[in-house]
Amino acid sequence: MRIFTYSIAVLISTLFFINASAQTIISDGFESWTDPNHPSLWFGSKSTIAANAVNQYTTSVHGGTYAVQLIDSTTTHKRFTSQPVSVVAGTTYTITFWVRGHGNIRTNLWDGAYGTYNAYIAVNSSSWTQQSQTITAASSSSVAEFIFSVQSTVADLGHIQLDDVTITGPAGVSPVLTITSPSYNQVIYSSNTNVNFTVANFVVANGTGDGHVNYTVDGGASTSVYDTNPIAISGLTSGNHMIVVELVDNSNASLNPVVKDSVNIIVNLSTPIAKTIYEIQYTTANPANSPYMDSLVTTSGIVTGVCGTGFFIQDGTGPWNGIFILNSTYTVALGDNITVTGLVYEYFNLTEIKSLANLTINSSGNAEPAPATVNSTTVKDEQYEGVLVKINSAKCINTNSGFGMWTVSDGTNPGDTCKIHNLLYTITPTLNTIYDITGPVYYSFSESRIEPRGPADVTITGINANSLYEANIYPNPANNYINIFAEEHLSNIKIVDMLGNVVLEQSKINSNSIDLNIENLSNGIYSVVANSNNGKIYKTKFVKQ
Repeated sequence: MRIFTYSIAVLISTLFFINASAQTIISDGFESWTDPNHPSLWFGSKSTIAANAVNQYTTSVHGGTYAVQLIDSTTTHKRFTSQPVSVVAGTTYTITFWVRGHGNIRTNLWDGAYGTYNAYIAVNSSSWTQQSQTITAASSSSVAEFIFSVQSTVADLGHIQLDDVTITGPAGVSPVLTITSPSYNQVIYSSNTNVNFTVANFVVANGTGDGHVNYTVDGGASTSVYDTNPIAISGLTSGNHMIVVELVDNSNASLNPVVKDSVNIIVNLSTPIAKTIYEIQYTTANPANSPYMDSLVTTSGIVTGVCGTGFFIQDGTGPWNGIFILNSTYTVALGDNITVTGLVYEYFNLTEIKSLANLTINSSGNAEPAPATVNSTTVKDEQYEGVLVKINSAKCINTNSGFGMWTVSDGTNPGDTCKIHNLLYTITPTLNTIYDITGPVYYSFSESRIEPRGPADVTITGINANSLYEANIYPNPANNYINIFAEEHLSNIKIVDMLGNVVLEQSKINSNSIDLNIENLSNGIYSVVANSNNGKIYKTKFVKQ
């Protein structure tokens, strides 16, 4: 297990202090992730939120490259907790964080038992705001977990987004040591590496300071260094290596408490093999693992989709020619022709390339391959994993299938359905509307989803007219407020712009008449889509001027 002892000074790093008397217990900008659903220092054992309800977020984050998105559309709260830290009984800790989106969020602490939750903070804004709550530890614990509790999140503003969390306790001057690179489980394609670290509240010197630094590799002999320059390690062999860095006093004895940090790295000294995407993906095995699983490969393709956790590439049209690239380092765009070198990996039966050793953009602005035509049945075939596809005349049968998904069926085989997901772009569908939908296929949590990349990938081809009813709206055109009236009590209302984006949403109405404030909407034409308590759909339009 990694011992987290991190520096206050490096705010861009994710920080944990061993000594609970130190001022900063946690300072995390969500820049380090073990995978797209797990921030490195969160998802503790007391978390109850589903893994796919925690997402790496990249759109207009508060600081750095990433924030975290938390999804819980129910009224039952879900916990998102830290990895274990130390707390002291009777000590009050301040939890400060930046938040935006739509939903409720509060904080708490588990120190062997759950404390009293703070009051919910109602969030309903696209702007970042800083919030702060305090919690007092009832018991001392070395495995405590700080808690963010969320409920009633709404997709209109991206659910809840959280960034730049700082948890502080009483001021202190405890020594701190932090390994800043390489990152935990980083793949190194060389027998040599530099270990960068920082030290706070401790003077490193040769006999004239507080002490010095010792490090070990794979539990071997300890080596002393007398400065904070990067530690050069050489002669590494292929495989896993554990590097431990520790502060010691001038007599070479460990501090009390011990102050050290460790990092595991994976060295891969194999020569990459050149393979097409088809060669990497094609298999007749069961399970359908790549024949080049765990191999270092070089391959090329056109970028067909980009998200915060990676991108899709494809080097031909049709089955077996697409793959997902896990990436948080390189920047690419749709239409880029790229060559990548990385490790072929099976992530819960999703074949992907990760731990990139190199990425070269050969050219930009290339035409994407033509999408392969699929239906509600064939879209689930292994051969379409990562491939750009299109499903035609698919009727929306569920507008909210959970975790940012909605469900369609093209009627090819009765009972077969297809999930549409928001990994690359969020589309707000309308029940019983018939769509043509384009996007690469992503496999997660044992199901295949089509991932539209923008409004052009979701086109309306028909509407079930029997399910639509006309709502009355007044005034029209309008400046500040509109009143919407229907024959039945309404459950929710969405205001949709000409690009298909939901710009205003009201739920739990339970009335056949409602006033909406539209002052903040831009001038233009908007659609109103309302659902009644009895399942009817009411639609109308208005002009904002």
